[in-house]
Amino acid sequence: MTCGSLRKIINQFILIIAITLPAACLAQPANTCPNSAQKFWTKFRQAVLQSNSSELTSMVQFPLEVRGTLDDSKPRKIIKDGFNKILPELLATDPGLSAEPTTMGKYIQGVETLSVSSCNKHGNQFRVGSWVFVMKNNKWKFVQAFIEE
Repeated sequence: MTCGSLRKIINQFILIIAITLPAACLAQPANTCPNSAQKFWTKFRQAVLQSNSSELTSMVQFPLEVRGTLDDSKPRKIIKDGFNKILPELLATDPGLSAEPTTMGKYIQGVETLSVSSCNKHGNQFRVGSWVFVMKNNKWKFVQAFIEE
């Protein structure tokens, strides 16, 4: 084997790697939402759309942490008895994800399925708008919300 033929084989090998590597990297996203997260979100979303406060309450981890959008805002802890009182405020807040103001209630209407970017890389937390959901003890719960100040 001559140096020229060896160089040709190496170049072909490098070309094959260069072509196939990007496809392999794209095939597996950096993070994915587990099926359990999507199932929970579908159920949670339906409860919001149907204004089913008792179903929603069962999907919240109490005390629910509610924070303002500013870093220096003091978090509030909402207990189960106070959830129905704060729910309208949670639904009315702007998630802050678009130039046009909207509300979490309207935003939720448009989020039928979780996007890959909704979930963290460990698959134990997802976020929809300004609301945070966490998997604890094999159960998904609504744990945190951000509201406008």
